[in-house]
Amino acid sequence: MLYMGGGSHDIFKTAVIDTLVAEIQSVPGEDRCVLMLGYKEQMMNMFQNVNPGLSRRFDIENPFHFEDFSQPELKEVLELKLRQQDLSITDAANAVALDVLDRARNRPNFGNGGDVENIITQAKIRFQKRQAQLPVSDRPLEIVFEPADFDPEHDRHIHAISNLQKLFEDVVGCEDIVKKLGDYQKVAAQLKARNKEIRGIIPMNFVFKGPPGTGKTTTARKMGQVYHDMGLLSTAEVHECSVSDIVGQYIGHTGPLVKKVFEKALGRVLFIDEAYRLGDGHFAQEAVDEIVSLMTQERYMSKLVIILAGYDDDMNQLMKVNTGLSSRFTEEVVFHHMKPAHCLQVLDKELRKQEVVVDEICDESCNANVEMRDIIEKLSEIPSWGNIRDMMTLSKQMVQIAFINNEPGASPLKLAAEDVLSCFRTMLNERHVRHTSSSISSNRKTRSSFTNQPPPVQLPPSLPPPPPTKSKTKTQTAPPTGQTKEKSSSSPASKPKPKPKPVATDEDVDDERDQGVSDDVWNQLKRYKEAQLMKQREIEKAARDLENKRKEEEKARKLAAKLAEEVRAAESQRKEEEKARIQQLKARAEAARRQELKAKAERERLEAIRKEQERQQREEVRAQRRLREMGVCVAGYQWVKESNGYRCRGGSHFVSDGQLGL
Repeated sequence: MLYMGGGSHDIFKTAVIDTLVAEIQSVPGEDRCVLMLGYKEQMMNMFQNVNPGLSRRFDIENPFHFEDFSQPELKEVLELKLRQQDLSITDAANAVALDVLDRARNRPNFGNGGDVENIITQAKIRFQKRQAQLPVSDRPLEIVFEPADFDPEHDRHIHAISNLQKLFEDVVGCEDIVKKLGDYQKVAAQLKARNKEIRGIIPMNFVFKGPPGTGKTTTARKMGQVYHDMGLLSTAEVHECSVSDIVGQYIGHTGPLVKKVFEKALGRVLFIDEAYRLGDGHFAQEAVDEIVSLMTQERYMSKLVIILAGYDDDMNQLMKVNTGLSSRFTEEVVFHHMKPAHCLQVLDKELRKQEVVVDEICDESCNANVEMRDIIEKLSEIPSWGNIRDMMTLSKQMVQIAFINNEPGASPLKLAAEDVLSCFRTMLNERHVRHTSSSISSNRKTRSSFTNQPPPVQLPPSLPPPPPTKSKTKTQTAPPTGQTKEKSSSSPASKPKPKPKPVATDEDVDDERDQGVSDDVWNQLKRYKEAQLMKQREIEKAARDLENKRKEEEKARKLAAKLAEEVRAAESQRKEEEKARIQQLKARAEAARRQELKAKAERERLEAIRKEQERQQREEVRAQRRLREMGVCVAGYQWVKESNGYRCRGGSHFVSDGQLGL
């Protein structure tokens, strides 16, 4: 490794390269031949980043390129190595071995001939274990590998359908998903029966979307086993990561992170949870582009299962970020809110795992069951509803209550329906308080944003009135107060006194037009008046709306305070129960810890015995191979270990440990 990459420089390795450039002239007739060997990608990277003279001395554009072995070539290598070691193999085992090698291609750094040697070594170990279970008289003299020696689960595709049902038997409400995966397995079986390629036909990229707690992560973790049974993945492992693992912090940082994750996930399932965060920010956009680019490369195409998971609206928005991403993730698995009956099934299963029994959970005719389903319906209307996740939370609380209320050693543990309903009601109250508090906070933000609005735009001032003239008009300046009183007193007494008119506002006064004002000016003035009136009405309406919001807030605050008081009362009562429960759990935890230490010591003892047995087994294999190579027994009998050496089964030949030299 003369170049490590990543921007790091080793002065000693640089000196080696510079020496090569100085000493090698690539002149025809030189009495030496220099070979540079390595992996293609690393070699290309080295020549692009070290002394440019190296590229002129070694024609990197026209190298001797060694491709991966094809399946027929791997078959030849396998048969050659078996002949060299005097090993035999059945036709069925040969097919299984090639299938194992084909799946191994999906993993990074596939070793071709090296992997062939590895699977032969593993087959030897399994063969010895299989033979050790047989009576000595039934053990064959020759080593003939069976399919189980190369892959203990070589017939997994035959039982794929039944394995699928068993795999999802603990998941409630997944019938549609199981049917879709079952259809994929049927297609794969048909293609295998016709000796056709499965890759490219079975989908490898999925979008999981749905509300929280509906089983997206659980299903993704089971996809590895499903695709491994179909023979599309080399292992059933699932590589889980978050968006933070593939989004960089500076320019050029994201691409290598995404590629590193893809390398780790080759031959596995790559599960990216909360993938909708890939739609936020420049670096996340860079990660999306890199994912699309890598999915088109031959090294990764159809060699791993990619699952993007998130909430419905967020995932739909993510698919709009990059059209290439949407076209490559065409398969969607939609998860819906769990029905109340399914939620109770989940709760019952979790309780029974801890040997806690609540008869009312399964009895749909009883009133307690009806109330449970009603509460679940109300919980599902709250945005923070977690479906299965909330059922798991409730089950833990109920298990604690069951251990507190039952006597030690009781089996099964009984739990009253009222205790179950109490847990349901407490969760409903807590969620309602949180949701109400969230709504109040949202209203405050709305009111704050309204209060901080800029003042309304001022209308242009109306034109100043013309200077007063001598002619008398209705808008002329009023006479002095004294003159007005005199006119009033001189009026006849028989004339009824007029009713006082209400004070008119600016918007009610129909101002009369002054003399000399043109039509254009007057019409423009009227438009400005109307606009000013509309603006005033908008301000008054906003004030009324604000007052209504204040009343709503006060009402919500009182309700929240009332519910909070109920919660505090319930918490106070539960604290005493919790204290006793904690003491009991501590005692059980201490007992479990002591049991764990005891089990650990026993496991370590057995592990040491197993390792010693494996060592002796390896020594025995080496001794038998050495004895065959020595050729002491011309009849070719197997050798039996004695106290200080080996004797052939015929009894005529003996080789001491010293002669073996092991």
